[in-house]
Amino acid sequence: MAAPTEIYTTVSGRVACEDDFTFSKNKEELAVRVRSEAAPNISQVMGGQTFRVSLDEEGDITLNSPKAFMFLTRSGVTCSVSGAELNSLADSPEVRSIPTALEYLVLLRAAIQKPIEYSVRVFVPLRRPTSAFLAALSRTFPANEVPVPGAILDFSTSVSAEMEIFRENLEIRADRREVAIRFGWDSDPTRFASYGEFWRNLDFARVFSRVSPIIDLYLKHGGPEPLPRLGRQPAKSP
Repeated sequence: MAAPTEIYTTVSGRVACEDDFTFSKNKEELAVRVRSEAAPNISQVMGGQTFRVSLDEEGDITLNSPKAFMFLTRSGVTCSVSGAELNSLADSPEVRSIPTALEYLVLLRAAIQKPIEYSVRVFVPLRRPTSAFLAALSRTFPANEVPVPGAILDFSTSVSAEMEIFRENLEIRADRREVAIRFGWDSDPTRFASYGEFWRNLDFARVFSRVSPIIDLYLKHGGPEPLPRLGRQPAKSP
């Protein structure tokens, strides 16, 4: 069973923008600019990681490295970093590099796209929860679905709170295969001079304080439990 210090996360920063209706026409030229202008700078702030720039099957521009994934679409830019421990997010060099990496991509579009939302999400996956955990989770947190008699097979709840300059969000979705916890913040870009300023106002210690009660409940109720054999099951995407 994983100890609390061994809970790993995926942290994503996003700048949502007004739709760029010229993106499909100009994406190949933009990909060249990303490769020549942005990727070398992003590599430097990400500790020298090498990024592969390409167009995916949906026509979006992607940047891939061993620890990070970024993409540009007609409606914004996103940067995700995997592998940071939950209890030390603020100390992760890769996580700290997210706002700078994003701003290199935003700069390429600044003349034609206006940001409409800044956001951060921290994704915490817990594998194969026990039925006892699902039952305890449904008693501890108010679920969106009306409870029914019998064993709890899945669970979903979300809560948002308006704070002074952010909207804080917590979402929990759980079934017998996985618990998906997402915690984060959204804000209006007009409140900040840049995405970097938005990021510097975040308190990443709140992620641990809000998520750790769920993890404590998970550990208390036995961690992963083998699933019953129900015939051949499709592979689950990571």
